[in-house]
Amino acid sequence: MRRNTAKGFSIVELLVAMGIFSLLFGFIWLNLLGSRGRASQSSTIDVFTSDLRAMQLKAMKGDSEGRVDTDAYGVLLKTTTYTLFHGSTYNPDDPSNRTVSLGDGESFNSVLFPGNSIVFAKGSGELVNYDPAQSSVSLTNMQSNTQKTLQLNKYGVITSSN
Repeated sequence: MRRNTAKGFSIVELLVAMGIFSLLFGFIWLNLLGSRGRASQSSTIDVFTSDLRAMQLKAMKGDSEGRVDTDAYGVLLKTTTYTLFHGSTYNPDDPSNRTVSLGDGESFNSVLFPGNSIVFAKGSGELVNYDPAQSSVSLTNMQSNTQKTLQLNKYGVITSSN
C-alpha cells in the first residue's frame, strides 16, 4: 500500500491564510491613516492657536509694525486658509496681510464669529464685538473624519477644545 506523501499546503489553505492577512493589513492601514489625520489636525490647531496669541499680543502691546499708529489685530477665517491682518477690519489690499493654509484635507467648517473675523482690541487684547453665542471655530479633518471645536472667551482665551 502506497501513501501520498506530498508535502505543502492546499490551495484552499493558502487562500484562507491570504484572506486573513489581507484583513489584518486593512485594519492596520486604516488605523494608521486615522492617526496621521489626527496628528495633522493637532498640528494645525497648535499653529492656529499660536497665530491667534501672536495677534492678540501685538494688539495688547501696541505693535505698530513700522506704521505711525498702533491698531487692533485680527484673523480672517476662510474655508481652507486664514489671514492675519492689522486693523479693526480686514483690508484685502494691505500688503502686510499674511495668509496661512490649513493642512491637506482640513477645513474650517463652522466659524461663529461676525464676518468670519476674530479681532483683538488695541491695548486690551479683548475680542471686539464679543458675543458668547458667536465665539467658536470648528476644524474638520477629512482623512481622519474628526472635528475639533475651539471656544474663545471675551478675553481671547481658548476656553475649550473638543
